[in-house]
Amino acid sequence: MLVQREKLVKIINNGIADIEIYRKRKVVDTGDGCYILIDSGDYENILLGLKKIQLKAQESETFKFRGIVHVGKYEKTTKILDENTTTESYVGEGINEASRYLDAQCLKELLKKNTQNFVYGISNELYMQIFDQKYYNESEYSRYLFKTKNYSNQIFLNIAGIDCLPDAENTGGNSSNTKENLKRLWY
Repeated sequence: MLVQREKLVKIINNGIADIEIYRKRKVVDTGDGCYILIDSGDYENILLGLKKIQLKAQESETFKFRGIVHVGKYEKTTKILDENTTTESYVGEGINEASRYLDAQCLKELLKKNTQNFVYGISNELYMQIFDQKYYNESEYSRYLFKTKNYSNQIFLNIAGIDCLPDAENTGGNSSNTKENLKRLWY
């Protein structure tokens, strides 16, 4: 597991090495992954970092992983490990929601069905901030509805270079009440 962990860190670090906003990141280790927290509205470079991570992941061909870019609140806290040991950590609604996005069946299926070693999506909250920006290319993303652990929303999966898309019925996209679900998501 440690070897895989080191490879993941290397792929991420090599992918974002030359992007300034990633130098100010905070990392929350989850054991089998991590959250990268960036306090910036520079979404163009955040997305560029994901594209570069995707390229580095393809070069390494060691294992597969997924990611999400989400906009949400978090705060610094102290995690008590035992009576004598504490460590810095972060908590908040933004991290909880990012976890739900990572659990979206369509994102998992996108990784499973394709040769890409790293796939990612953007949250609805981020989409609302960037959909009208010149750097956002709508043809590189596909919208899916998902529900996991009583949380539902829409996710925009990056489909650039993807051969096989997730099944819509597994993501809520073909349900008879899709229009109603979208109304609830947008308002």
